[in-house]
Amino acid sequence: TCSRRGLDVGLFVVVSAGNDGPNARQIPTLSNLASSPNLMVMGASDMLGTPSYSDDVVPPFSSGGNSSRWVDLVAPGTHIVSLAVPGSSVADTYSTTGAVGGRFFRGSGTSQAAAVASGAAALVIQERPDITPSQLKNLLKTRAQLLTHESMSVQGAGGLTLLRLSGFRTPRENAGTNVNWSDGLATLESSRGSHHLSHNGITLAGELDIFAARFDSGAMAAIEATASSWSGGMWNANQWSASSWSDYAWASSSWSTSSWSASSWSSSSWSASSWSASSWSASSWSASSWSASSWSSASWN
Repeated sequence: TCSRRGLDVGLFVVVSAGNDGPNARQIPTLSNLASSPNLMVMGASDMLGTPSYSDDVVPPFSSGGNSSRWVDLVAPGTHIVSLAVPGSSVADTYSTTGAVGGRFFRGSGTSQAAAVASGAAALVIQERPDITPSQLKNLLKTRAQLLTHESMSVQGAGGLTLLRLSGFRTPRENAGTNVNWSDGLATLESSRGSHHLSHNGITLAGELDIFAARFDSGAMAAIEATASSWSGGMWNANQWSASSWSDYAWASSSWSTSSWSASSWSSSSWSASSWSASSWSASSWSASSWSASSWSSASWN
């Protein structure tokens, strides 16, 4: 999705700046994908438990970049609560500090900030369906809120905010902005930078993909240019998925005892049917109601 073709057809690509740890500001580097000038690169902010931007800071782990490529914006990326993944490495390692109840987990990172930005971008696109990727990027940056306690080297244009977009006209397309697009001919190993996957003592390196298949960047660039690198779930001579979406109908399989196709969203209003009256599966909403754990009584951070 980070290719020129993706941007040409209107995809707005958001990537995380990277989490280089306590030395992120002393060694200002961005993650590999974030080095592209054409994407929206997100750093993390810490709202310190308040709705105001006045006390927001950039956490030490959030990479800022350097004079050749800074982050574009920052968005909330600390102590974000989401669904837990039982048995995962993160859940097992930080179970005593990150677990929130039995179903949720609290985590921090620029990936969380990128998710926040992706949701914000989707809302703007819904409101302005004709907006282009570059216009959207310019709009979000132009209307960002500067954090008073941070330098631009770590916050970019500032904190992402949708409130400041109200009534603001979509900026013009940047005419004459020329960037050097990758020709796709670099080595796979060079794209990994200093980070390598390792499993059972074996490190993935060199011109091998995740399935240990030989990777030819020149050949891949040629077929990517014709949008034919994926074929029936096959990529670089390996099957990536057991079945396609078209082979598996949502309507033929229910989540539990009630099929999605049997009951449309439009035929039943949310207000007419309470959460406690309907169970999703084995665990009903009434067993753990929204009111039992109020949004207002629980702090995000």
